[in-house]
Amino acid sequence: MGVKSTGSHPTTTKADGHLLKYLRNTFVEGGGANSGPSWKATGGTINNSVGDGYIYHVFEQTAVGSPNPTSFVVSGSESRAVEVLVIGGGGGGGSMPSSQTTGENGGNPGGGGGGAAVGPAGSLSAGTYAVVVGAGGRGRGATQGGPPAFPGSDTFNTAGEAGGTSSFVGPGGTIQATGGAGGPAVASSPLPATRAAGGSGSGGTTNGTGGYGGHGVTPGQPGNGSGEDGQNGTNAAGGGGGGGDGTSESITAGSGGNGTTGLLGPYGCGGGGGGARDKGNNPSSGGDGGTGMFAGGRGGGKGSAAHDGSGPSLSLGLSGNGTNFPPGGTRQTNGGGGGAFGGGGGGQADQYNDSAHHVSGSGGGGVVVIRYSAS
Repeated sequence: MGVKSTGSHPTTTKADGHLLKYLRNTFVEGGGANSGPSWKATGGTINNSVGDGYIYHVFEQTAVGSPNPTSFVVSGSESRAVEVLVIGGGGGGGSMPSSQTTGENGGNPGGGGGGAAVGPAGSLSAGTYAVVVGAGGRGRGATQGGPPAFPGSDTFNTAGEAGGTSSFVGPGGTIQATGGAGGPAVASSPLPATRAAGGSGSGGTTNGTGGYGGHGVTPGQPGNGSGEDGQNGTNAAGGGGGGGDGTSESITAGSGGNGTTGLLGPYGCGGGGGGARDKGNNPSSGGDGGTGMFAGGRGGGKGSAAHDGSGPSLSLGLSGNGTNFPPGGTRQTNGGGGGAFGGGGGGQADQYNDSAHHVSGSGGGGVVVIRYSAS
């Protein structure tokens, strides 16, 4: 169209020249289909398949007990409003003394659930914005020979590690959530004074508090009692259940508290891990894990191994089972792992029994989720 033939060499008209200039400006020199967006963001794992009109960037922990400092990077000439969800890491369960006289019977308290905050972070233009993902706290006990993230020696008579703080720093200020406290080394009277507190959120339009970890049972003779359930999170993650000890049918292990779901699109908090149940040499199973975006793992007992929390492989809380740590004898009274994101770890029971030692559950890792309109 618009091409004249003068012998064997075609020529272009003046109108054709205008068309070529338009094509060059549109597809090579300026905006339009192939010029790229005027606002672009990178960082984390990008999820653009939710179907709600938003693009999500998800930042997770990289290892238990190790915070993940990273960044959200914006380029281009425009600004765009973003919303942020931050969830702190869940606290790990503690460990009683290892000797037969001081660590026999009883059950450890569970770790507290991570706090959460969600809200607008302002209108972001080109720049680099700081993101920190709080890690899940490590559970304590017979940790020698466990995963590389754990110390190279056992950690008896030690409180669980606290969950880390997650944060996002934008032009509107800092949105952050602290992690849950670690479960105490022992439960002590008067109960329930030794609960592990949940974390808290700040800087958002919704600021939530993690559920406390359920208290355990004071060790010693007879050391009988039920573990308390972990508390549900209030717009945050659930706390871990406390371990229970005793042969009575009325004695139970604490279940994990529930985490709040749907805080930002499909993203929310994890449930706490269940506490272990020691019933002597009788078969038993621990408390159930709490529900949430990802559920906490069940606590262990004789004939019933503890479970890891659910969720992404680097963010779920580890249980104290023989897959993760050296086997803990036939009773398997290990705590369940907290669910991602932020669930507290469950407490173990009867640190010294069956000539073996045990491990409390670790907390689920925190998360930072950033979203903006896809259009």
